[in-house]
Amino acid sequence: MKCLLENSSADKLSEEMSELFGKFILQSKRIELTKAKEELKEKAEIVDRYMKQLNLKNKGEISRNFEIKLKEIRGSFANSYDKVNDKFMLFIVGNGKVGKSTLINALIGEEAAETNFLPTTWKIDVYYPDDGTNEAVVVYKDGQVKKMKTEMAKALVKEEEDRTKESKKKINNLKNKILVKLDTKEKRDEMLEKITRDNLYTSNIAEVHWPVKTNWLLEQCLLVDTPGLAQYLNDTKQIGSIKDYYYKADGVLWLLDGQTLSNSNTSNKIDELEELLNNVGGIRENIIGIINRIDLIEKDKGEEGKNKVIDEANKLFGNSFINIIPVSAKLAFEGVTGEKDNEKIEKSNIKKLQEAIKNIFILKADEIKNNAKDQKSREILIRTKNIIDDNRKKIGNLKRVYDEKMQFYDENIRKFNESIDVELNKMFNSYLKGVKSRVNIYVGELSEGKGIEFIKNKIYDTNELTSRINSLLSIKGKEAKRTFENWHKEAYISEYKYINDIIRVNVAVDVKSTMNLAGLNDIKIFTPSQEDDLISVLGNLWGKLKFFFQKASIINKLNITISEQCEIISNQIMKKFREEASNNKKICEEKLRKSFEQLVMPLSEIDEYFEKINEFEIDIFKEQEALKLKDLL
Repeated sequence: MKCLLENSSADKLSEEMSELFGKFILQSKRIELTKAKEELKEKAEIVDRYMKQLNLKNKGEISRNFEIKLKEIRGSFANSYDKVNDKFMLFIVGNGKVGKSTLINALIGEEAAETNFLPTTWKIDVYYPDDGTNEAVVVYKDGQVKKMKTEMAKALVKEEEDRTKESKKKINNLKNKILVKLDTKEKRDEMLEKITRDNLYTSNIAEVHWPVKTNWLLEQCLLVDTPGLAQYLNDTKQIGSIKDYYYKADGVLWLLDGQTLSNSNTSNKIDELEELLNNVGGIRENIIGIINRIDLIEKDKGEEGKNKVIDEANKLFGNSFINIIPVSAKLAFEGVTGEKDNEKIEKSNIKKLQEAIKNIFILKADEIKNNAKDQKSREILIRTKNIIDDNRKKIGNLKRVYDEKMQFYDENIRKFNESIDVELNKMFNSYLKGVKSRVNIYVGELSEGKGIEFIKNKIYDTNELTSRINSLLSIKGKEAKRTFENWHKEAYISEYKYINDIIRVNVAVDVKSTMNLAGLNDIKIFTPSQEDDLISVLGNLWGKLKFFFQKASIINKLNITISEQCEIISNQIMKKFREEASNNKKICEEKLRKSFEQLVMPLSEIDEYFEKINEFEIDIFKEQEALKLKDLL
């Protein structure tokens, strides 16, 4: 009896401990969920706070684009916060025209998703039970949410799709017009990138939630139709678009076209699938693979051919999916709509898929959602990190280019001034060498009464000097103009490498180089005072005897006078070229500054901007404290 009582007490204690442990675990999960929600809300607030501090909308194009991306990140955090307590999000993913919409309609039991048009590439469609209001919910990338009647939402989506199509049409026209003129692949690729960036309309709509008739599946989860993946496989830049929505999924039905699997190079399919899964962070345990159009395979290749495709799919993709199920979405849809056709339903294998959804996803929905919440937050943070790094790198590179171009101007004006100085010295030294020779030859004739005109025309040969000066001005003036034009070509900042000679940043300063040598046309070889000085020397020369004693002094005086005059002229010319070079340099530096600021931001704000970005990065990636025992009690 005593033993029975002891066993009873032990059982009761065990039950109490088990119940207490269960409550403890439940409380732990509730607190974890609450903290996860708080963290998402806090992250959204951090992004919002730093956007206000950075004041990006009043800065350059790159900064404004960064703000758009930050708004989307904020919207992702806010959207995830709003959906923490939502139903299980079951995503249907696959290439375009693989039967996603047909499968959704089969699972819903009505034609909710249109199947006769190419799906949009810019939003996801979420199907939820109609609450009687017939209202759709439009979720924007920046987190805004708007409710409206279904017909109004359809009109809005059509308008957005029309704008997207028109922009693509414009891009194609520009491609056909411009790319054929470019001579290298690098130029064509960059120009296509620019044309697309400048003209592609990108909708701000992220999701549209459509009300549909409820059924057992929609009571448990939300069905999500996604853009087709085929157009992304060979464009790594577009994979970011997949990441924009994939992180929201709690579970995934990944459709594969059975006919394609049976007819094409399967190794390519494996590579494509692995690339996509790696890029979007797909988790095997959350993905059911579906081989669609299995009825067509059976019709074409018989039962044996169908089984061979299924076996091959399991062998090839078994490591990517938790389960692989063959279905015929078309037969399933035909079987569940209108008059129920059990034969088609059975043949479609949709029941096996529904059973898998129930066992793999719905029965474990809370556990999966709880595990997925960290993954979702992590994916948003990864996107945030990539956006920050890309922005920091882009602005850092452009600032480095700006600094290099400023150094280019400093170095080139120094070289330009040195080259003018060298040419002037070379020209005047050559001329003075000739003068020195003529002085020695003709100086004796000065004793015979020949005056200032003889010196200017015969000894100094001022016509030769004038001709040399004009020739130098013409040659160096043209060279200077070409040099300055080259400076002006460098006077802008661009994100591109190969098409900068084709495009020009539109800045609000004069784009023409200046080279005005008009002020040098009136250069006088001798001023009146210099002529008087020479005349006074000549006036004292009477008789050959006196000339003989003063000959050396006269030669020296003649050489010094013309040397001084050449130095004066050289300085005048050098001053003018320096002024023109300095003026063009200032214009180019102003163009460069405006170009940088139109693209990025005022130069004076760069250092503070990077400080704020660093602070933002620290705050947004700050981890919450782990749960403590006192939080659970």
